Amino acid sequence: MARECGTVWGHDGKGLVRGSSACGGKSSMSLPVSCPPGSHPHAICHDHPSGNPSLSHQDIATGKRLKVSICTRTVKHGIKCYRIH
Repeated sequence: MARECGTVWGHDGKGLVRGSSACGGKSSMSLPVSCPPGSHPHAICHDHPSGNPSLSHQDIATGKRLKVSICTRTVKHGIKCYRIH
């Protein structure tokens, strides 16, 4: 079974830094939003095992709430990023 996995990417003023990562089930996950000291959340990137790269209502709500971009990754479509904030 394919699982939804994601990573928080932060920005430290010089470039992107990797934050927290997590995996969930087939259609959802819980990802703690944390970044290395001195950086702030910039984007959340996660898989969509269904193959549909479109953002879910939860993806959009999370992007708005955290003021971050949301990126999805599928086998067929690769990575697509959406600026929400």
